[in-house]
Amino acid sequence: MRYVTFVARPTEGYFHPVDRALLEDPDVTPEAVHHVELLSDGTIAMVARVSGDPNRYREILAESEAVLDFAVSATSDEGIGYSRIVPNDRTVALFEHQRATEFVVEMPVEYTGDGGQRYTIVGSGDHVFGDGLEPPEGVDVTVESVGTYRPNVATVFASLTTRERDVLRTAIDLGYYENPREATQTDLARELDISPSAVGKHLRNIEASVFSSDRLP
Repeated sequence: MRYVTFVARPTEGYFHPVDRALLEDPDVTPEAVHHVELLSDGTIAMVARVSGDPNRYREILAESEAVLDFAVSATSDEGIGYSRIVPNDRTVALFEHQRATEFVVEMPVEYTGDGGQRYTIVGSGDHVFGDGLEPPEGVDVTVESVGTYRPNVATVFASLTTRERDVLRTAIDLGYYENPREATQTDLARELDISPSAVGKHLRNIEASVFSSDRLP
């Protein structure tokens, strides 16, 4: 099997009004969509995860005219929400496009923080992705990686937040994990525009998640 990871971004605006409300609010950060389904009545049911203030997450869902029903399970700094929403033309086009192609979308789908969504699609070979990466009108696609599909690796990294993945990619790109080490946490902090202590906290969380005992063979 082969995979392609890419980021899809609307050429203008956002994919959906709920995305806009979440991305523009300073108290919550949308992280990922863990399940999404187009229902027989034309609405969309989805389960999504956000970091930040879960009470604000509830308020945003309650205030949106596009949200017909919702429920949020929360900790102090994270919320998992079920919602049933009214799709717009752009989200309907994405669903129709996916159903017309020969690949499977691996969940979760990540939010990139700038209105984009990161997808990994899986299929039987490179030929599968030719038409599949020709997006519907109003959507741009940037390919990030292509290769042999290894589901265990994908599952491990799916546990990281979007910010943690940004930190990890930067650490790898700058050589933080090379031997000998080519970058320090201060170097990463400068590149990411955050404090070295914040970098250290992110790296500890990343390493605890990736190397936790229940994820090792």
